[in-house]
Amino acid sequence: MTQMTITAVYALPEAQSEISLRLEQGATLADAMAQLHAHPECQGWQVDASALGVLGKVRPLNWALAEGDRVECYRPLETDPKTARRLRATAQTNTQG
Repeated sequence: MTQMTITAVYALPEAQSEISLRLEQGATLADAMAQLHAHPECQGWQVDASALGVLGKVRPLNWALAEGDRVECYRPLETDPKTARRLRATAQTNTQG
């Protein structure tokens, strides 16, 4: 069977990782995740399986990958965006007054 190459990326605030994977043609995001979990360089990645993207768009685990796809592994949010926005607004108000 023919193989394809995809790239998986993962970012932390202080560092970014990029790994090339060889998968069988027709492989899915689930197949890529299985290979990533076995990869020694990816052991510390905290990936939310419901938050995986391909070329900037969130996709389900059964998404069929194509040659050259960029799989983005999104980390769980540390703070709810609404809460973070409210905290920034409060801090800004406190520094102005």
